[in-house]
Amino acid sequence: RNWLVLLLRILAVIFLVLTFAYPIEKSKGKKGQQIVSLYIDNSFSMDAVGLEGNKFLLAKSFADQIIKKFEPNTKFQIITNDFLSKHQFFYSRDKVLDLISEIPISNKTKNIQSVLNRQLSLINEQENSNPNIYLISDFQALKDSILLNPDSIPLSMCLVASGENKNVGIDSVWFDSPIRTKIGAEKVQVKITNYSKEYFKSLPIYLEINKKVTQQVIQLEANQSETFSFTYNQPKDSIINGRVYIDDANLLFDNSLYFSYPLKRKTNVYVISDSEEFINTTNKLFANDSSITYHFVKPLNIDYSQLEKQNLIILGEIKKISDGLISELKKISKQGSSIAFFPSGKGNLLDYKNLSNVFGGFSLEAVDTSESQIETLLVTHSFFNNVFKKQKISINTKKAFPILRKHFPISVSSAQPLIFKTNGTPYLIKSNNLYFFSSGISSENSGLKSHALVVPLFYQLVFNAIKSSQIQYFTDDYINVKTLALENSNIIEIQMKDKPTYKTQVQKETRSIVLPANFQFIGHYSVVQNDMITDAFSVNNNRSESKNISQQIINLKALSEQDKNVGLYYVSSGNVEQILNKSLHSQTYWKLLLIIAFVCLILEMLVIRIFG
Repeated sequence: RNWLVLLLRILAVIFLVLTFAYPIEKSKGKKGQQIVSLYIDNSFSMDAVGLEGNKFLLAKSFADQIIKKFEPNTKFQIITNDFLSKHQFFYSRDKVLDLISEIPISNKTKNIQSVLNRQLSLINEQENSNPNIYLISDFQALKDSILLNPDSIPLSMCLVASGENKNVGIDSVWFDSPIRTKIGAEKVQVKITNYSKEYFKSLPIYLEINKKVTQQVIQLEANQSETFSFTYNQPKDSIINGRVYIDDANLLFDNSLYFSYPLKRKTNVYVISDSEEFINTTNKLFANDSSITYHFVKPLNIDYSQLEKQNLIILGEIKKISDGLISELKKISKQGSSIAFFPSGKGNLLDYKNLSNVFGGFSLEAVDTSESQIETLLVTHSFFNNVFKKQKISINTKKAFPILRKHFPISVSSAQPLIFKTNGTPYLIKSNNLYFFSSGISSENSGLKSHALVVPLFYQLVFNAIKSSQIQYFTDDYINVKTLALENSNIIEIQMKDKPTYKTQVQKETRSIVLPANFQFIGHYSVVQNDMITDAFSVNNNRSESKNISQQIINLKALSEQDKNVGLYYVSSGNVEQILNKSLHSQTYWKLLLIIAFVCLILEMLVIRIFG
């Protein structure tokens, strides 16, 4: 009996020691240095409550546990959405644990394929390695069910499951018209999406314009998007800074949306004409208008250096157009300037055709000297915004429109007709920033000079030449701000209150400032030249992670089913070991050894009782 009790005690101690030794039977895989690359998703969607609390904290804790389960000589590499330079290297266990503790939530997002590509490139730099990849994420950025993994490296998709989606987000803000009024009322459109299953009966939504706040209460159906509008009076400021926001405690990054735009104080209009009637008409319209910087020259006196500074260039009944002028007009039209052309009945048809060929979208025939008349205006087109009251125009109103005495027949291919003549052919078309009229305005060409229509036509050319810059940008996009460089201004400063100043230059060919993707902070920015604020824009968090994740789960399952090297695992605080064993295709025996140790102790007690 004593020998048997001693034997069972020795066996129990042996199996307990083996249990704490944590024996593992590893699969026969690739030989070499064990290296592990872990992606920890630190995007905004991770900073939300999942099934086990905050998803981001769970992901970091899970990564810590994964790392501690590997052998001490394993090398680790961490990657996040920030793609930091310090995350391009492989580190020891202790160092990589320190790096994980420093990872913050970021406004940057990366699609899963780009993350995997970066991991593969870093792994391929390591010689004689045995790699494994772990992607720890809620996979909001997973767009499809295919991932390219040409080296077939074992890939573990560790899903940090989300809780019930109760998010409400502001998707976008826009104006129906590209032209901003300097005085009066503006209407801004707002699109809001309810990503939850909850019906919101009364959700407050706020609009802030230059620190003045207005509010309205809206209703939102479950899983629906709705568009609402705010009307506000334009402030007497040169820069308008706006923000639309809601109060939603679930995901904060899409609760507000910033937008900005400048109110141009002066519009540059440059008239090229040798027709006295034409110049007299434009003088009466523009010379005393304080909102317009107006110049007129004859064709032989054109200052080409001034053309690129103009918002609108009007060519009034000039008979000949040189190839050099046409080329310059095409270049500056691509930069955003508008060109308006009124032909002369005595003009050179070949020059006119050359102009139409360069701009494209329409063609001309020889001048028609039979009388015609303007008949139809497409008043619903954006060119005529705020000109006419919204009412049906009587068929008989064509009698009030001016007579055309010399006019060029226009055939349209891709150009946009804006006004038609009685024979159904266009009187005014738009093609690539060129407004082409089929007739001039002087007495020998038409009766437009003496008609009331001349005022709205010319002023709509001016208004449509004021190209409003984009009112909002998003992180993860390259920010291309259209703006003019002032004379003697080499450096452009991008300023934001309480933030470092970013210095750059205007690209003269495109009249734009190009800022890098993931520009630093969300909010309102000012463009400063020669110590003057000349433009404005706003940056917002990317909205790509506001959406529901049901499709991502489907894509994850498809990935794991199609590729034997891809494993799908659901992250929880207690299943690290299980995931590790499955991902490494290894087998642990500590549970079996612990059971055997307990069996030995039980048998010992039985032997003592039976033979006692």
